[in-house]
Amino acid sequence: MKEDILQYIWQFGHFDRTNLQTTDGLAVQIYKSGFKNTNQGPDFAEAKIKIDNIDWAGNIEIHIQSSDWNKHGHSEDYENVILHVVYENDAFIEYKNGKKIPTLELKNIINKNILTNCNSLLNQKDDILCAFEWHQISNISKISMYDRVLTQRLERKAEIIQNVFKETLMDWEQTSYQILLQNMGFKTNADAFGRLAQLLPFKIIQKNTENRLSIEALLYGVGGFLSSNPVDEYQQELKKVYDYLKIKYNLQHSLLLSEWKFFRLRPSNFPTVKLGQLAGILQNISSVHSQFLACKSYKDVKQSFEIKPLPYWQKHYNFGKISKNKISNIGSQAIENVIINTICQIKAAYGIWKDEHQYITESIQLLESLPAEDNFINRKWETLSFKPKNAYDSQAQIELYNNFCLKKKCLSCSIGNEIINKK
Repeated sequence: MKEDILQYIWQFGHFDRTNLQTTDGLAVQIYKSGFKNTNQGPDFAEAKIKIDNIDWAGNIEIHIQSSDWNKHGHSEDYENVILHVVYENDAFIEYKNGKKIPTLELKNIINKNILTNCNSLLNQKDDILCAFEWHQISNISKISMYDRVLTQRLERKAEIIQNVFKETLMDWEQTSYQILLQNMGFKTNADAFGRLAQLLPFKIIQKNTENRLSIEALLYGVGGFLSSNPVDEYQQELKKVYDYLKIKYNLQHSLLLSEWKFFRLRPSNFPTVKLGQLAGILQNISSVHSQFLACKSYKDVKQSFEIKPLPYWQKHYNFGKISKNKISNIGSQAIENVIINTICQIKAAYGIWKDEHQYITESIQLLESLPAEDNFINRKWETLSFKPKNAYDSQAQIELYNNFCLKKKCLSCSIGNEIINKK
């Protein structure tokens, strides 16, 4: 028996509730099992019960054995617990004042079918624990869970973005710029691109949009690529421009080259190539945040992002390093990635912050209009014949897999619940 299973059984009343008695023989009647507490403190809050004809309102604490109460040191801070629910009563437990805590033992009254189904599901070996029952699960459970996890994903990402917003002193322009740069770096170089955005504020980029070379000089200079002796004429030209702009804008800090990762990346994904592409994008956007909010389709982004790199970065993947193949501008799949992981998230975060639901709706509509992503997580779901129709589905699958399947949170999942409650 695991405590999360016992909590589930208590929460949904999967035990014989007739003639309930405490371990002392006092009659127990449950009006309300309470709300599950996800923070510190007793497991369930705002419960309502009757013990020996006296109504009680307060918290419920769940343990496998009564003795766990003392092992966890609850006598000092859990005086507002009105009922101690345990699988097995193995010890005399009392409040700090010496009064015995009312205890309800569930061992012999649990619904055995529910317990068997719980153990069967949670002991599966697949990453997706419900795979063995997948084709027996109703579409209602699957779709409702999709909607739930997609909303959860947007809210979780929004919280991260709102924290960045606070760090930028409530500047949505700088926030959108930082999130864009982080996602341009993908997972491998997200931290380095994020640091670059902090050291090189967007307001400085905005002052140099008439000169592409100046934007490149700023990006590569603050990025730490212009600190050593130039290896060719182009790097030398950029260094000359950056040395001037560095003084002009009092740019005192830059990244170390060691912060950038090249290992196991294709040359077309090298940070040096991405910075060249980014220079063209930033030159073409006067306001990152306004453009993101106005975006309602792929076409709205395409024109600003399908900018060819300068001739040098069409032939080089690093300074002084000539590429065998021509390096093209940012592709459609990369633009879709920007929309999914940057623009949709910014719109949702802004909508939640301003309490303007239209931006959240537009974010969802954007995801529904884009093709599904293709990654190892989505391919796992495809093996269950659950192919995502669009980016809304693929994002939901990623969230479901990472935050429910891998964490074995089947008891909190409507899909898992259907399996557990089958007869």
